[in-house]
Amino acid sequence: MQFLKYFLLVLLAGASLVPNIDPDALAIFVGSTPCDTDMRKAFAVPEKENCEFIKWRLQLDDGNKRFQMAVTFGESQPNTNGFKGGGTRREITGTFQSDESFYRLQSPELQQDLFLVVLNDNLFHLADENGQLLVGNGGFSYLLNRTPKVIPSTNIEPMPGLMGMTAGVFDGRTPCDELAPVFRIAYTPECIKMKWRLKLFNTTPETGTFELLTINYRDQNTLKGSWRMISSSLQVPVLELKLPTLNQTVYFFKAGEHVLLFLNDEKQLRVGNSDFSYALNRMPGK
Repeated sequence: MQFLKYFLLVLLAGASLVPNIDPDALAIFVGSTPCDTDMRKAFAVPEKENCEFIKWRLQLDDGNKRFQMAVTFGESQPNTNGFKGGGTRREITGTFQSDESFYRLQSPELQQDLFLVVLNDNLFHLADENGQLLVGNGGFSYLLNRTPKVIPSTNIEPMPGLMGMTAGVFDGRTPCDELAPVFRIAYTPECIKMKWRLKLFNTTPETGTFELLTINYRDQNTLKGSWRMISSSLQVPVLELKLPTLNQTVYFFKAGEHVLLFLNDEKQLRVGNSDFSYALNRMPGK
């Protein structure tokens, strides 16, 4: 991949502390991600400490190739979006290298580098050093959402070789406000999140059937229909779900073999918030 060639041609610059960054030059990204083995290592989370998820605020200064990051991690407080005891907070500064589609964040305060794949102006996805997207779980994805979002955003980056769809189960939690009307759910401010389980069954590599379980704070519903893979006008792989009982079509961007991202009717990526992103992640072994 192009960004790998780029990083092989340069020596890694030594990271340095960044005491001041011009606020007007910042791009700010927020999100909540799992706290798995790699994240625990990067942030030096003690093995004995309960770390269920991480809440991020990442500020990128592209002009100076510097970043400031504030992360909070810990055990979730039931029935809230926060942490038991307020969680543990870390503030980290450093430098980064980047091309059009890939960022590498470095700091003496990190135990290992962090990598981000650029999906568009509004969405960055955490990845491994080879650019493979990290796979979240039923509670949290690895998406970071720009705040405030850029309108209009740049187009989705092309993802070649992903047109087929492998049968499996994808779970996730998203904000409620944008998707409740799509699924004919009466939206109220109490509905801060929706839970999803998408089961895909293949008929051919490009078509099949599905079951979609939706759960909000009031009730749950299972929808069935057919799906197919289409190539949008942007030449990116799109999963199209036909929901006959709702007379509705729902679209996903296939960002990787194990990650699906909700699109709007114009096939644009939806932008989440600090608590939830519009992503579903393949469940292991399902």
